Amino acid sequence: MNHEGVSQRLSRIAESSPARLLLSASFWLRQRAFLLIAVCSGALIITLSPYQYTYADIWFLLSGAIQTLALWNLLIAAKGLAKVEIEDAIARVVEARVTKMLSAIKSGQRACPHSDALRGAVLPASFHSPPPIMIDMLNQVFREADEHKFESSRTIIRTYREEMYEDVDKIQYVSKIALSLGAIGLIIGILFSLRSGSMMMPVGRGLGSSIAEVVAQATGLLLVSLSAILASIEVLVISHLLVILLRKRQMMVSKNMEGAVAGTLSLLHEFYKRNVPDRDGTEAQPTGAAEAKGFSGVRISSNAEYDVFLSYAALNRVEANVIYNAVNDAGGKVFLAEKTLQPGEDFAEEIRKSLRSSREVWVLVSANSLSSDWVLTELGAAWVLEKKIVPILYRCRPEELPDNLRRRHCVDFHRLPELIDRTFG
Repeated sequence: MNHEGVSQRLSRIAESSPARLLLSASFWLRQRAFLLIAVCSGALIITLSPYQYTYADIWFLLSGAIQTLALWNLLIAAKGLAKVEIEDAIARVVEARVTKMLSAIKSGQRACPHSDALRGAVLPASFHSPPPIMIDMLNQVFREADEHKFESSRTIIRTYREEMYEDVDKIQYVSKIALSLGAIGLIIGILFSLRSGSMMMPVGRGLGSSIAEVVAQATGLLLVSLSAILASIEVLVISHLLVILLRKRQMMVSKNMEGAVAGTLSLLHEFYKRNVPDRDGTEAQPTGAAEAKGFSGVRISSNAEYDVFLSYAALNRVEANVIYNAVNDAGGKVFLAEKTLQPGEDFAEEIRKSLRSSREVWVLVSANSLSSDWVLTELGAAWVLEKKIVPILYRCRPEELPDNLRRRHCVDFHRLPELIDRTFG
């Protein structure tokens, strides 16, 4: 399928509802993992049914009720997957629109629209209630931007993440119900077994045959316990597989959501840079002037003070110092907060100024930096300022990166000398 066809398909999904998506054959063709779990679940229940229903007498209804909860969880997971696919489609559509619009505005091919038109051009139409999480979240981004509040994408997503995991919580609640019913079946079976044994306790002759009858009766009643426990274990296994599937999809979508929010923030920064007057009341400078206005109102000099601005997480301080020394040894000048900042300086303000006056931004990407709000904020600011961004991977694979970094050429930390040679050789 070509790029235009993919875009049209994503737009249709983004504007759909979970109920409509569940009726689409193409949706089910994309859910091979879910269908495999559903088929294996059915095969498991059918295979074990002789051990649950043959000797359980009227209590087979309890096992049947427990197994019905597995079907309930399958329905919850199916609806959850439909919602996740819609959220993913919205994130990808928004990111594509924002990237295209930002590029057109910066190149002068398109005038920067007013705020309401900007929102309409970015957000897909959504007609179902409640609206998708992405729509709610991006509307919140636009509302806060109107009040000149710009948070990092990770901070914004954190507020809405709990809603995304709602279906996982539902599956886990149903699993607890199944486990509780299995425990009830176990207790009922044991109580009936003990009661039967006490009522049929042999007295007088025929002691051996009477004991055999008691054991046989007690064993039959214990089958109630075993069938209920077996049914609850089946539900737990099926539910666990569904939770793994849903969480994996949700984690993938979270990365796309970050990219969409980061892109939207960059577009809004560009909008306010071009349309909102400076704090002293003068109009914003047009693009191409000797000085450009930064996203927090401080002017940027066209002369770079630093060759490299190094963004890193505090837990990767050792690796950051390796990069710092390598750049210095090559004759370059690098901004490293730990080395460059002086006691008493305004930490945040100096970092902003240094970021604007750096030629390139190198991001030391690790599991620590991907969860650092400050690193993500610096990355977003570098994107807004149109800096060259070089991701340096440290114990991190390219597929783990957010989309706005994954599209860039990455350098492994252990190939740092090659990067130094290319940049300063």
